[in-house]
Amino acid sequence: MDGEVNQDVIREFKFNKGSSGSVLYGRVVSIKREDSTIDLAYAIFSLEFKLSPKKIEERRRKKFLGLITYGSHTVVRFEERNLSVKEKEQIFDFYRTKALKGFKKKYPSLAAEARSEL
Repeated sequence: MDGEVNQDVIREFKFNKGSSGSVLYGRVVSIKREDSTIDLAYAIFSLEFKLSPKKIEERRRKKFLGLITYGSHTVVRFEERNLSVKEKEQIFDFYRTKALKGFKKKYPSLAAEARSEL
């Protein structure tokens, strides 16, 4: 490679149980050439999302006088979901891959030069 390569990764994840979340992932690469020119490339992906609540069904037995069981009914409730650390990492891995594919598509020659840095 004929130049000095610098790069940075932008990684932001916001999520609160029961509300909308957002993911921002990006990569910025600059190459300073021997003739002092600088090539700059970036790829940034952003996503806003909301997890659907988890449906929980509970079958409850009907009782007469608190002792005699004579049937059952189903109670349905919804509970807000949360993300595990593993699920958050999977989302970041997905966006890292998308960012790199976008970067390589938009800047093929720069991607080839910075291959070892990406």
